[in-house]
Amino acid sequence: MRLSDLSNEQLNKATWIVVALIVITLSAAGGYFAYKNYLTGNIPPLIQKEMDKAKQDIAKDPKNVEARIKLANLYIGENMNSEAKLELEQVLKINKNHIAALTLLGTVYESTGQDNQAVTYYKKAIAVAEKTEFKALNIYLYEAYYRLGSIYLKQKAYDKAIEVLKKDSSLNPMDSDLHYQLGQAYLKKGDADTAILEFSDALKYVPNYAEAYFGLGQAYEKKGDKPKAIEAYQNALKYKSDYEDAKKALEKLK
Repeated sequence: MRLSDLSNEQLNKATWIVVALIVITLSAAGGYFAYKNYLTGNIPPLIQKEMDKAKQDIAKDPKNVEARIKLANLYIGENMNSEAKLELEQVLKINKNHIAALTLLGTVYESTGQDNQAVTYYKKAIAVAEKTEFKALNIYLYEAYYRLGSIYLKQKAYDKAIEVLKKDSSLNPMDSDLHYQLGQAYLKKGDADTAILEFSDALKYVPNYAEAYFGLGQAYEKKGDKPKAIEAYQNALKYKSDYEDAKKALEKLK
C-alpha cells in the first residue's frame, strides 16, 4: 500500500513496489536528509551500484529511456526528488507521452506538496495509457489513477475520487488499497452502506488490515449499529494494538 493523506494506510502494494521500487510520498525534511546522504556517500551500496550502472548506460546512450526511468525510480526511493525530476524531464523530451515518466513526475510533484502539478501529470499519464492496447497490464496506469483519486479524496472532491478509483478498481479489482480508499470516499460522502461494502472487500484481500476495520467501525457507527461498530474497532486493535483512534472510538461506545 502507499503513503497518502490517510496517514494510517499500509505500505505494501506488491506490484507497484516490485516494478517501480519507489516510495510515493516524501517530506521536505526527508528529501533534505536523503540529499545529505547522497553528498556524504550514505546511499546503500546496492542502490549506489544500480545508480552507477544506470548512469553508465545513459552515458553510452543518452536516449536510453529505460535507464533514465530506472535511475529516476532509484532517486525517488532515496528521496532525491530534484535528481529524479531532471531524469524524468529528459525522458519526456525524448518521448512526451512516456507513461512511466508522466506518472513518476506526478509522484515527485505530489511528494513535495505540489498537488496541482501532480494532477496534471497523472491526467496526462491516464489519457495516454487509456489508449494503449494492453492498458490492463500497465501498473503505471493503476498508480496514476490511484494517486489522482487520493488527491481528490484529500481535496474532499468525493465524487471525483470515487469516479477515478472505480476506474482503477475495474483494472485492478484485488487491490485492497483501492477498496479502502473507496470506502473512505463513500463514508465521507455519507454513504455508509457502500462504504461497508468497500471496507469489507479490502478485508477480503488483506484480512489483517487494521485501518479497514477502523473504517468499517466508523461506517457501522454512522448507521447506528453499535454492536458491529464495537466488533470492528476491536478487530482493528487486534491487528494494531497501539491504534489510538480505534481505542478512543471503542471507549466512546462502551
